Amino acid sequence: KIGIDCEDEDIFSPAIGQLKPRISSLLSYLNPTGNVDGLIYWAFANSIDGTFDGYKEALNNTAEAGTDVHKAIENYFNYPTPLPPDVPEGFYNFVKKYNPEVVAMEERIVDGHLGITGQYDCLAWVDIKGRRVLACIDWKTSKRVSIKHKLQCSFYTHNISHLGIVSDSETVGMVVAFGVDNKQGYSCSIIEEADWKNNYQVISHLKSLLDLLGIKYKDSEV
Repeated sequence: KIGIDCEDEDIFSPAIGQLKPRISSLLSYLNPTGNVDGLIYWAFANSIDGTFDGYKEALNNTAEAGTDVHKAIENYFNYPTPLPPDVPEGFYNFVKKYNPEVVAMEERIVDGHLGITGQYDCLAWVDIKGRRVLACIDWKTSKRVSIKHKLQCSFYTHNISHLGIVSDSETVGMVVAFGVDNKQGYSCSIIEEADWKNNYQVISHLKSLLDLLGIKYKDSEV
């Protein structure tokens, strides 16, 4: 390792070459439901042929579908059209309601304090109940917004606020799930400042716990 002095140790990594777990990988060690019944049920219900390999194939197809949705949304913001092609059902309803103005997309964040990294989906100005605020948005293809989704988005939002990308502005997190079956075609969970600060503390404690246990992350997790 090569150490380099810098004025702000909270923003920059303290060591070049340090392996940092992804926030999504870190949260995989957390199970808020207390059991794995939900995952087992999903595996049985979605396995293509009822086998473990069929479950893995279904899981891979789900990941690919999520990637396609992210690409379609990114293409829309790069080349806006009245009726965006290939975006999930409900996306245009989201655009009409929140009127997003994109600041950045798919940017990687490195949290030098916790030693965690992650990449948010979208940073944009949005309208929320008469307020024009900066929102860190995470797109999901799931049927609902989970606790892990909120924690992950809170990690991004905390770091964006800490970096001061835009000063003198409220910053919120937004998790938008397009797999929900409702009239508007999406479910949106807005994470206000008090909540994303609290969620960041949860992540901090989880990281400390894993460090105390001496967890060695897999190559695919860093």
